[in-house]
Amino acid sequence: MAFFYHGRDRYYYFDIGTGEPVLFLHGLCNSGRAWAPQIADMVDQGYRVIIPDLLGHGASSLLDREFTPKNQAQAMMAFLEYLGLKSAIVVALSLGGTVALEIATNYPATVEKLVVAGSFLTMATADRQQMLNSWIETLRQENGGITRFESGWLGLVGQNLRKPLPASLVIKHGKHKRPYKTAKALYNGAKA
Repeated sequence: MAFFYHGRDRYYYFDIGTGEPVLFLHGLCNSGRAWAPQIADMVDQGYRVIIPDLLGHGASSLLDREFTPKNQAQAMMAFLEYLGLKSAIVVALSLGGTVALEIATNYPATVEKLVVAGSFLTMATADRQQMLNSWIETLRQENGGITRFESGWLGLVGQNLRKPLPASLVIKHGKHKRPYKTAKALYNGAKA
């Protein structure tokens, strides 16, 4: 497992491939595993795939204080610097989209291209605040984010995630040259 430390926080991340870097940012109560189905194709196309778990999600540190998308964006900037990157393509979903928009707004030279889906500019509506408060309670529990994510995993990514990948799928870059049975196994590094 690879970790990046920023202040008192620990961020888990997955980094594979060579070429132009693509930073994938997941949604609230999710983790970088949501991007597993995209990894093989992106690496095959010659991209470097970088997938962190945002603070309070997945294998990153628990969220024990108020932490805004702007704070997450600042941490992602430090993460890119840690990786020695001046810029990247940013692909983001939901909460990751709000973080990506903060990065693009405050650090525009860092964003080569931006793809944002299922996101919003603000949480400042009554409905969104109620939804956010519910998720905050989940994230405060140990493994809360990953537990919530796993309970809805198939609904988010569909049954295709459990289907076998083509036998010919092999990650072809460096020490990561090994076949994987499923997209989830690819992300988790499980050998076929």
